Amino acid sequence: MASTVWFVLNVRFPTEKAYGVTTTYTASAVNALEDFTAVVITPTLDHSSTSQVPICHVPIPMNKLYKILLKQKNSTSKIAFVLWKPFYAMRIRKFICRKNDLVWARDLQITLMLALLGFKVVCEVHRTPPLYLILTMKFLSNFNSVTIAFITNQLAQKLNYKGKFVIAPMAISERDLLIREKEKRPDEKKFTVGYLGSTSSSGNAISFRPILKTAENYLQKDTRVGFCLVGPTSEELKAEGDIPRNVQVIGRIRRDEVIPVIDKFDAGIILYPDLEYFEDSFPIKIVEYAARRIPIIASDTKAHRNILGNDKCLYFNLQSIKSLEQSIDKILFNKGEVAEMTKNAYEWVEKLTYEERVKKVLNIP
Repeated sequence: MASTVWFVLNVRFPTEKAYGVTTTYTASAVNALEDFTAVVITPTLDHSSTSQVPICHVPIPMNKLYKILLKQKNSTSKIAFVLWKPFYAMRIRKFICRKNDLVWARDLQITLMLALLGFKVVCEVHRTPPLYLILTMKFLSNFNSVTIAFITNQLAQKLNYKGKFVIAPMAISERDLLIREKEKRPDEKKFTVGYLGSTSSSGNAISFRPILKTAENYLQKDTRVGFCLVGPTSEELKAEGDIPRNVQVIGRIRRDEVIPVIDKFDAGIILYPDLEYFEDSFPIKIVEYAARRIPIIASDTKAHRNILGNDKCLYFNLQSIKSLEQSIDKILFNKGEVAEMTKNAYEWVEKLTYEERVKKVLNIP
């Protein structure tokens, strides 16, 4: 009988948010293995969406009271969100076989509760947790049944975790790897610099001023250069000032539209600021650009340096519009050097597929 891997979420699913994308593709990769079956457990099922993987809908205990408390949008909602997790873990335990099954979680509290109940658990950790959860991790390090899956090696070193762990970076589906280099587009008079993402992350705003000011400069400097912003809306960008006419604002798109859209880019921008919150970030767009052989221009941050090193992208200073222009010009005019950089990024991302990700976590040769 195939072992079941239960992907336990305590939030809505399916969703096109990053956690939903990684859960869907990771679970699909598990289902592709001969001896495993994946099921996603969620307390809030989005009936309007379709899912590539089986879903088990398990409502939160005392769900009506829980929803009332969450709507408070203050400390009460935060406390309820924390305190209800052990009750949720107790409810879902009856679906899982302690002997044969594995829980794949994204929450340290749920991981602790299920570990105490005798389950084998993998828990993804994507950023530095608050102090009370760091203490939880220290306690979890004593369980042989628990494996922590850190998003980066730097995060594992930073947290100095002493228990069982693996490094499970952001990933790309094997089918989205561009095996052959792209053919040149018929219209070489156009050069599109693209951005894929949102205007904020967990309440931390991302400024688009560097892109908009650079676009404005290119109206005078080189009219073949255009910009395409995928994710932001025109309304969201109003606070940044006027949008130059060489900037196309597409807004949000569906997950199945991402690859065809970025294939139209001639360069892709990663725009995260160098703030403490983003030190642990691993934007999924990095592996998407690399997989489609899009030259990457990344803001010069500690996180981006840790992920991409010095040979897979061009870096620009967020405080210097000239710096971003120089990176774009390098892609326009130093094609040999940029081709080598793009090749390095592609060869790196070839090893970062969802298929390899699950094999590493499940310890499959």
